[in-house]
Amino acid sequence: MNSVCTHEIAITGDSGRSFAEVGDSGGCVFVKAKEEFQAAGILIGVNHKHDLTLVTPLPLILASVPQYEWA
Repeated sequence: MNSVCTHEIAITGDSGRSFAEVGDSGGCVFVKAKEEFQAAGILIGVNHKHDLTLVTPLPLILASVPQYEWA
């Protein structure tokens, strides 16, 4: 059996608001860096009980498909 180690980012909401909602999975998460927004990852899950949103970092996704070529 093969195993894979993954590294996700956990994001909490702000001021009592959740960062994401059920149904947002698959959406792109952006961060603001140097006055512009850049793609940072893909949202993979939400846990409202613990106010956590899980995001897979975009560099890990792209590294998993080295044959991918930008259009």
